[in-house]
Formats: sequence, structure tokens, C-alpha cells
Amino acid sequence: MNRFSQIHSLLMEAGPLLDAHEIVEYKEAKTWSILLQDFLVILEFDEENNVIHLSSVIEEAQAESLKKLQLNMLRYSSAQQRKRGFRVGCVEKDGAFVLIQSINATGFSSNNLYSELSKFLDEIIALRINISEQSKNPSPINDGQDFLIHL
Repeated sequence: MNRFSQIHSLLMEAGPLLDAHEIVEYKEAKTWSILLQDFLVILEFDEENNVIHLSSVIEEAQAESLKKLQLNMLRYSSAQQRKRGFRVGCVEKDGAFVLIQSINATGFSSNNLYSELSKFLDEIIALRINISEQSKNPSPINDGQDFLIHL
């Protein structure tokens, strides 16, 4: 069984544990879209480097809070990428923030995949809450330390 087929099998085992509403495979692109709760998670398999990339839109920022959130997201990415492999990107077109995580797939099991997807969902939820709170609070830009999530 090739590595792509193994990831496919692991995802089919982990999907029901996550209560996935839908899993769609794009075989040519080595990508899956996974509908979980109200999140669409994209799982991409980089076969050459044996890495799984998870990504999901977190939230679209309101124009009045975009600058503050961009600064805080950069700080969050810097801290969390070193600690836990999470980073945040901003889609220029609409100001949406995207959470991204890259995971080494060597020796992965369905439990590993389930665990990583669960952590990823928890991080999305925590970030959405923080973004919502910051959008409601028009305070000036600070050093971002109050935004960093320490789990």
C-alpha cells in the first residue's frame, strides 16, 4: 500500500471519531476536504516530504480591526510555529485569516491523525473566540501578548 493510500485509510478511520459531516477526496491533488462542525478543514499530503498540511479559514476580520488583528496574528504565528507548529496566514482578497499546521506523517496511525485533527479544531475554536473578542474591543494595538494562546 502506498503512502497516499495509507493516509486515505487513516482518514477514513479517524473521520467518524471526529464526527465528520463529509470527507471529499481529490486524489490527483492528494488533498481532502473535511467538514467538521462548522469548519472546513483542508488536508494536503506532501508525499515527497512525507508531511500532512492542515488548513482552515478561521475568520474574516472587520475592516476597523484588521490592522490590529494582523499584527497580533503575526505575533501568534511566530510564537506558536516554534512551540506547536501552528501558523496563521491572511488572505489579502477578503482579509480572512487561515490557520495552517504542517505535521510529519512518518509512522502516523489513525490515533495520531485523530489527535492532530482534534488539536487543530481546538485551536481554530480558541482563535475564533479571541478574534471575536478583539473585534468587539477597539483598543489600540498592544504588544500582542494578551492574544497569544498558551495551551
